[in-house]
Amino acid sequence: MEALVKLIGIILVAEGAVFMAKTSLVKKMVKFWTTKNYLYFGGLLSIVIGILFLIAASNCEAFWFIVLIGILSIIKGVLIFTPFRPKMISFAKKITEAGSSKTRLLAAITAAIGILIIYAA
Repeated sequence: MEALVKLIGIILVAEGAVFMAKTSLVKKMVKFWTTKNYLYFGGLLSIVIGILFLIAASNCEAFWFIVLIGILSIIKGVLIFTPFRPKMISFAKKITEAGSSKTRLLAAITAAIGILIIYAA
């Protein structure tokens, strides 16, 4: 299980690196994930990843960090199915309009979280 957690961390690091190098991809990614069908799939995916993190946490080095990320992932996934969905979409669209320096900062944060996940697992 912790191997899957590390794999998710590696994916986040790669995603952050790609988005730092090519910020225009963030806008395409947000547009893709905010369409109705993919939005719900993304919500389910977040819930599944959160559950995976909670299950794998007991075998990980930094139990509390993996539990925290798992809980946040589940909350994000559940919020997609609630009336907060439009606010989440507008927040994602604001990120794409924020400019390349802010987009790069968020990409760096994504990569850093991925590194922390790899280290914690």
